[in-house]
Amino acid sequence: MEMYPVEEILKRLMSMFMRNPKGWKIMVNVEETGFANIYILSPGGLWQIRVESLHIPKPLGLGVKVGSREEALKRIGGKPFYGFRPLDIKTLRKIIESIHEKKPIDSIIRNVLNKPVISLSLPIKHSALLEGPVIYLKEPLYISRRQKRLEEKLNKSLKNIMRKEGRYMGYV
Repeated sequence: MEMYPVEEILKRLMSMFMRNPKGWKIMVNVEETGFANIYILSPGGLWQIRVESLHIPKPLGLGVKVGSREEALKRIGGKPFYGFRPLDIKTLRKIIESIHEKKPIDSIIRNVLNKPVISLSLPIKHSALLEGPVIYLKEPLYISRRQKRLEEKLNKSLKNIMRKEGRYMGYV
């Protein structure tokens, strides 16, 4: 499995997403090390991206394609898929009013998530868009033993990148 810098993977995946935004999933988890995993399911397969943090702009990181789309879907299931969905003013007001009145918004969001995703490369004709969902996982997402064995290599490689950039002060 070949590792790539986070910028290269995200650029490639964003280009693919802009051409075809259907059927994507984004999941994240934070490990005990403090490093974060971003899992991106694309039509071409599942990518695991290890970054130093989810909470800083332009984090250092690297990633690898860890499996096929079919392998990943067996493990994580289908809908709801990630994307941008149209949100009309009426629905937006209903969400805001429900939040102010401390009413549940589950059914409203479920209805929006059932709408098809739209491409951002086309002119947007809607009042607003809802982005997501991004699914937060308690545990790392493993779809194979091979991927699980990759963990040490990802951590070591990320620490090396951080050392070179002067952002890792752990024991050598």
